[in-house]
Amino acid sequence: MFVETASKRGDRINTTEIVRLWKDKDGVTVAELRDGKRERLGFGNPVNIVALAACELLPAQPGFEHLVAYFRGDEDVSFSRQPIIGWRVDAIRPRPVVVDDWFEGANDYKAAIKYPDGQVVMPFDGHYDDEAAWRIAMKEHRKKQQKPG
Repeated sequence: MFVETASKRGDRINTTEIVRLWKDKDGVTVAELRDGKRERLGFGNPVNIVALAACELLPAQPGFEHLVAYFRGDEDVSFSRQPIIGWRVDAIRPRPVVVDDWFEGANDYKAAIKYPDGQVVMPFDGHYDDEAAWRIAMKEHRKKQQKPG
């Protein structure tokens, strides 16, 4: 199993070389390797980062899209859409694999899957007839977040 580092080169390291994991002061997961080197692995729970490397990867059928609603500071909600190129299958559910899943600057976000027939599903959180209905729901969610008290 290999895990991708946070380097711009996208290096990969063998998980058998990792002797210790921790989060640094910036919240980035760091791996100490057998040879004493340290590699930054990215944001997230250290155990989850390595566990994801063990998941089976399956190709996606055409037409599935990953939708993300971003909530940054006091700004209104913004949206992104990317084709799903594969599925990472873990013990809970299949998770979409996309080219760029970096939510830089987002205080919070909600992700959903758009099916080829147009319906949108937020796993464990909601089902919408189409993307327009999902976007309306995300804007309502944002309004509730911004209400004082």
